[in-house]
Amino acid sequence: PVGPCPPSPKRESAGRRIQPRVDPVVPPEDEKAFRAFVQSAFTMRRKQMQRIVRSLKNLDAERATRALVAAGIDPMARPETLDGAAFARLLALVG
Repeated sequence: PVGPCPPSPKRESAGRRIQPRVDPVVPPEDEKAFRAFVQSAFTMRRKQMQRIVRSLKNLDAERATRALVAAGIDPMARPETLDGAAFARLLALVG
């Protein structure tokens, strides 16, 4: 709570509890590849998914776009706009 220690902080703190999903987006045997794919996507700052897929999976623009559209992802989207299920669908298509 704000108040016990002068000077009082300007903000309140809060905690958040994270629980594992009951229905994981990938099976346990695919988790390592999934984690590596997602982490790699987020290391490519300010890039759109088409460019990320092209770079990470060594695909030409047409193949990357087809895979993204098949996964239901806008090729111009950025990784922070996708959920885990979208990354899982994409990884299933591009390996």
